[in-house]
Amino acid sequence: MVLPPGIPTFQAPTTRIWTRLDNVFLSEDARHALITCDVAPETTTNGADHIPIATILNLSLVHTKPPIRYNFRLTDWKEFQKQLDEELKTIPQPQELTT
Repeated sequence: MVLPPGIPTFQAPTTRIWTRLDNVFLSEDARHALITCDVAPETTTNGADHIPIATILNLSLVHTKPPIRYNFRLTDWKEFQKQLDEELKTIPQPQELTT
């Protein structure tokens, strides 16, 4: 659980005893993003019996450059075919496997 132990989040209306009914869970994959998790009693509204829990996560994005995209419409296909033929000549002929 992310909320530290021993922090009450609820006051029973009849007994006025504080207890902890609310918990905060975070997956192992997201734990690295946790900055803080604590109750925020100053944000409690009138008539609320639960104390709000403020959880702050670092969810910053990593910006990446888009991949290079080739415009195949600009290709000189005759030159391409010529180079392809030359490259294919360097590949050895298939042989029968003996193993």
